[in-house]
Amino acid sequence: MAYKVLMEKFRQAEQIIQAAQKILLITHLRPDGDAVGSTCALAEYLAMAGKSWVIFCRDLPADKFGFLACAKAFNNRYGATDKRTGLVVDVNNFDLIIVLDCGSLSRTGLENEILQRDKNVTAIEFDHHLRSLPYADLEIKNERASSTSELVFGFLKANNIKISARIAEAILTGILTDTENFLYPSAGGAAMRISAEMMLAGACLPKIVNRAYRDKAIDSLKIWGVAMSKLKINKKYNIAVTAIPHDELKERAVDREVLDGISNFLGNLKGVKAVIFLREVQEGVVNGSIRTSHPEVDVDKLAQLFGGGGHKKSSGFSISGRLVETDSGWKIV
Repeated sequence: MAYKVLMEKFRQAEQIIQAAQKILLITHLRPDGDAVGSTCALAEYLAMAGKSWVIFCRDLPADKFGFLACAKAFNNRYGATDKRTGLVVDVNNFDLIIVLDCGSLSRTGLENEILQRDKNVTAIEFDHHLRSLPYADLEIKNERASSTSELVFGFLKANNIKISARIAEAILTGILTDTENFLYPSAGGAAMRISAEMMLAGACLPKIVNRAYRDKAIDSLKIWGVAMSKLKINKKYNIAVTAIPHDELKERAVDREVLDGISNFLGNLKGVKAVIFLREVQEGVVNGSIRTSHPEVDVDKLAQLFGGGGHKKSSGFSISGRLVETDSGWKIV
C-alpha cells in the first residue's frame, strides 16, 4: 500500500475511533505474540483515550504473555457479560469493532457474526497478511509490514499519539515474535527502527525475550524431544515432516506457543524445501504448521490447499482427522 494512502487510512481510523464509545477488539484463534501484542497496544491506547473497550478472542493468550497488562483482559466467552466492563460481548453491542492480525475472517471464529453485523456497527481491519477478502468499512492492510504490531505503531505515529512504556512493550513483543527475533526476511529496516524506538520508550527487550523464548518447562523440553525424534524426510518432494499425536500431547502440560516454537525452529532445517509439523491438539483435530527458508518456496499456497493460509515463509492449517504413523510416514485419516 502506498505511503500516502496508508497515512490517510490511519487518520481515518483515528476519526472513527474518536466518534465511537464502545469498541470491541477481535483477534485470531490461538493468538500468537503479534496478535496479543497488537491488540494490547491498541487497547492501551483506547484506555488512554477514555473509551470503553473489550477484547474478544476464542482462545485466551498463553501464560507467557501475561507480562502484558492487557493480556489479562482477553475474553473468550462470546455472548457473556465482560466482568471488567459489564458489557455483553456481542458485535452488535458495540459502535465499532476492530479486527487485528486475521489473514482470513474465519480465524476470528466470528465470521458470520461480523458479516451479518448491524449497519450501524463500523468495522476496521488491521492486518499484514497477503490475502483476505474485504469485509471491513476501513481496511488497513500492508503485506510488507513485519507484523500487525508494526501497523499499530504506524497508526499511533500518524496521529501523534504518545506511546507509553506499556504500548511500547506490546508493540515490541509483536514485532519480535512475528520476525522470530529478527531472523525472518520481513524484519527489514522499518522493524529495526521501530523496535529501537520502542526500547527508548520503555520496552524491556531482555524481559520479552526471556518470557517469549527462554522460559521452558520440563514438559516443553520433552515434547521438543518427541518432535525431533519423529522427524522424517520425504525424499520425493524434499520436505521434512514430523508429527505429535494426541496421546503424546495429553500426557504433558504443553501450551500451543511451545508447539509454535517447534515449528519456527524446524523452519531453519538445512537442505530441505520446507518443513511440515503436524500435531493432534485435540482428538479428531490436526493442526499443521509449514515453514520454509528456501527463497523460491511459497508455503502459503500449500496451506491454502488444506483451507489454511498465512505468509510465504510461514503458514498453517487445521483439518479434521487423526494422525496415524505408517512405515512410509504420517497420514491423517
